[in-house]
Amino acid sequence: MTVENATYRSVNVSYVNMAQKLDYCDIRKTAESLGVHLAAPRETSAEFADDTSKKTTTSVRTNASFVLGTNYIAPLTMAAAYAGIANNGTFCRPIAIDNVTNADGKSLGGQEKDCTQAIDPQVAATAIYALKKVMTIGTAPGARTADGFDEFGKTGTTDEADQIWLVGATTKVATAAWLGNTVGKQNLRYVYGPNGAYAGSRTALWRQAQTIVNTQYPGGQFADPSPAAIRGNSVAVPNVQGQTPEAARAAIAAAGLTYVDGGVQAGGGTPGTVLSTNPAAGLQLSKGSSVTVYTTDGSQTAIPEVTGKQIGDAQDALADAGFTNVSVSKDYPKGNGDNECLVAAVDPGQGTAVSKDTGITLSVYGNKNGKSPKGCR
Repeated sequence: MTVENATYRSVNVSYVNMAQKLDYCDIRKTAESLGVHLAAPRETSAEFADDTSKKTTTSVRTNASFVLGTNYIAPLTMAAAYAGIANNGTFCRPIAIDNVTNADGKSLGGQEKDCTQAIDPQVAATAIYALKKVMTIGTAPGARTADGFDEFGKTGTTDEADQIWLVGATTKVATAAWLGNTVGKQNLRYVYGPNGAYAGSRTALWRQAQTIVNTQYPGGQFADPSPAAIRGNSVAVPNVQGQTPEAARAAIAAAGLTYVDGGVQAGGGTPGTVLSTNPAAGLQLSKGSSVTVYTTDGSQTAIPEVTGKQIGDAQDALADAGFTNVSVSKDYPKGNGDNECLVAAVDPGQGTAVSKDTGITLSVYGNKNGKSPKGCR
């Protein structure tokens, strides 16, 4: 599964697998660079300076599954983080007061901007590239606004579905939508309102809110990431089919991947050579990933191409390939006068690798009435 696929389908185990190959502290630093902190008061300075028991911390806690969202985070914090991603990776701390005007009409100013380049612009563009599909073919297709602005987002659900989220953005505005109960816990997958399960309401809530802000702050198009950024540090699994295990091991190592012996399987080709790999050739993997290699016992042969041949020629081709159990179906597709006695289909299909004693059935065109053709060899 690609990272893109795991993102728009919201596959948690993929993200846990990736996190285990990285440094949790680095992941936390990246989150904190985008302003992510716990939904708790910041440290109180002088009053509690000498009383550590009364100090609070807003640092993200790196428990084993924190990459899935186990920390308590405020909606404003999440909206600001997504705004940083939408802003080419530049994070700006939220501002509550942008300007104050006194009684004489004089502008006194407001909070100063506090912006930093949190993540590389190409990293931000690549994240957006995957997150846009959440809103089209992923977990929140109903969230797209009708105005056609470029949008990206991500859904989130707590373990017991008592809180559900959708955070997303255009190039101008980020919005965090949160649904939950203020009192007690209710699984929103089983609580129903006038429009169905509340678990499905986050998309409608986000869409309605974003539609309004889009009229005031119309967005543009997000820049596409480079192909190299999409590919990342991944490498393609080399095609080693038919090679010796030694040659396959060398090719896989040269690609920066790890060879794993998967043992012998029934298959065609020269016994002892590579039958297949998992993942298959051509798929992209991160460097160091394992590629399991299976060798063939040579017990199987691919069914040759016989459709369109005279029945006798088809039987000869199958016999030459070593197949000993060939029969002709008594059900004849209607012919057109020119294709009588020609093979219409073969079961199993052409190219299928099967053992040589497998039963193979040929379907032959009959006459115009679908009856047995005459004079076939």
